[in-house]
Amino acid sequence: CYGSLVAPTNLGSGGATGTSGGGAIWMAISGTMRNDGLVCADGGAWSWPTGSGGSICLVAGNLLGGGIIRAAGGNWQYNGGGGRIALAVTNAGADFSGFAGIISTCGGTGANGNGGAGTVYLRAANQDRNGGSLIIDNKTISGDTTEINSNVTDAIVGDVLIMNKGYLLVNTNQTLTLSGNWSNAAGFSACTESMVIFSGNAASTSAVYGSNTFMELVCTNTGGKTLMFEAGKTNTVPAPGRLLLKGSATAT
Repeated sequence: CYGSLVAPTNLGSGGATGTSGGGAIWMAISGTMRNDGLVCADGGAWSWPTGSGGSICLVAGNLLGGGIIRAAGGNWQYNGGGGRIALAVTNAGADFSGFAGIISTCGGTGANGNGGAGTVYLRAANQDRNGGSLIIDNKTISGDTTEINSNVTDAIVGDVLIMNKGYLLVNTNQTLTLSGNWSNAAGFSACTESMVIFSGNAASTSAVYGSNTFMELVCTNTGGKTLMFEAGKTNTVPAPGRLLLKGSATAT
């Protein structure tokens, strides 16, 4: 796993026997993009191990249609992981409600194991560069982990959503920062000395959905931020981890 979560430009990694990784697509469109076809940066699959998905970074005024945007890992016996997709819309009030298609960075599938999901990052017009939603979704395929490691950049986002058998791993000494909500409906692991940090504006509220085990869970906002946890779920910070809730001396 490598490259930017919010503005990816890297090529996918090739397999050891010459299979190519996915390409890199960058589009900046001042008006509306309508996709009723296929925008694709899949990893190669003509030999094994297969290539990982590449990158798709698209900025448009609006996004419409019912097509496919995909940077998946190649399918063969030993399978590549998914790539990265980042989509942003910029027209006033624009979001992704007008796009009814498929956005996928799922890992490749095959007899000797499935690849892990890549990442999808969606940023609406009212969100800043690091305020969008990071999605880890492996389309119900059990595969490898999606890592936050030292080769991953821009690990500051709005919301984090883990779903459909995606599995997020924050590696040792790595940090993932979010200002919005955390939703784990699939899998999450945190290595020793990793950190998940909740930041955001003063007096903002973030919610944690699902059961999670954090090694270091930190809330850095000293201006009255509220951190809520879903009822009926268990959130754990085991030894030698740390729970750090920063606040002001007068806050309650």
